[in-house]
Amino acid sequence: MIPDRQAAAVRKIDITPLRHLLQLGTKRDATALVSSLLNDLQITKSGFEQAWKGPDFAALRANSHVLIALAGTIGDTDLHGVAQHLNGLAHGQSTAEVTDMKSTTMASLDDLISVLLHLHGTGGT
Repeated sequence: MIPDRQAAAVRKIDITPLRHLLQLGTKRDATALVSSLLNDLQITKSGFEQAWKGPDFAALRANSHVLIALAGTIGDTDLHGVAQHLNGLAHGQSTAEVTDMKSTTMASLDDLISVLLHLHGTGGT
């Protein structure tokens, strides 16, 4: 099981893969991509917030699947691993283990959103 982490700790995220993608297009393209990723992450975060109320395993699986793709595209390997682990737990429908993953998943997701908000503020560069 992936250990829970303290919410106050902010992790370093290497977004080198995302930076490579951003360099492929214009500054406008980069801004649009970061904006789209932020939107997708916010939607996923909202989906998780609703899914954990049940828990709704189908919604947890769907949102973790999206997060696997987004974190992988951006290069956040830690969150990618958390999302994969959560997806497996949601498939197994283990309420206790899924619930244990909530704070780690949400804090890691918030960290990534913060990094992208900063990146968005600098024009995606």
